Amino acid sequence: MSRSRKDTKDGKDSKNEVKDVSDLSNKDLKDVFTSLIEKLDCSVNGKLKKIQDKLDKVDESMKILKKELNDVQLTIEDQDLRITDLESLKTEQFDPQCKRTTELEEKVKDLQAYILHQENRSRKYNLLFYGLPKTEHENTTEVILSCLEKDLQMSPEDIQSIIIQNSHRIPRNPQNKYKPRAPDALIVKFSRMEDRNKVLNQARITTLPKGMAVRTDLPSQLKKKRGELAHKAYLMRKNDHMRTRIIETKDDVILQFRAQDESVWKRCQ
Repeated sequence: MSRSRKDTKDGKDSKNEVKDVSDLSNKDLKDVFTSLIEKLDCSVNGKLKKIQDKLDKVDESMKILKKELNDVQLTIEDQDLRITDLESLKTEQFDPQCKRTTELEEKVKDLQAYILHQENRSRKYNLLFYGLPKTEHENTTEVILSCLEKDLQMSPEDIQSIIIQNSHRIPRNPQNKYKPRAPDALIVKFSRMEDRNKVLNQARITTLPKGMAVRTDLPSQLKKKRGELAHKAYLMRKNDHMRTRIIETKDDVILQFRAQDESVWKRCQ
């Protein structure tokens, strides 16, 4: 009996709850949905505001970046204008100066070549005698005449016909370490080219004493080159068994060589 009442009571409460939900009016439902929509709208608006704030910050950064890019572009355009101006200035001023410098360099080369040629001409009457002993209070012309007789084995008649204009010793270059104990060379200027050539030819066909040599007089730069070529020629004769000869041209010195069994001379580069 008690159980029946309890069940009846529970059933009655369930029906009342259903009745409470089902009894909600349209107004109440509208209010519920309105409240939910307002909450949802508020949540969405909050998120949209945060997004908008972030977009605003991005937009501000983009504006700053665009301004910086615009400043860079203006700087580049300014530099381009400066470069254009400099190129125009180079065309108007620098190029003529460069051309002028080139012309001056060419003139200097021509002048150097002319000086070398004139110096070479002024020395063509000279001969250098190496290895002649030096004595105190010597007369260099008498030393040369004695050399022509004893070392070059020239006849008295040829010696008497030779006219020596002047002669003297040449102090050694302190930087020259080749044969440091060798006596200073003697330079001799002949009055006539035929006398100079006669002595030079005789020196070439005569076996001179050891350490003695007769050379033409050259400007310092050609003299240095001749010394380098002479050393190179010595090595070619010693190592390669070549015949060699040094030829003096108008304003240069060259080395020629050929094999023992050949007749054609070749220029050494």
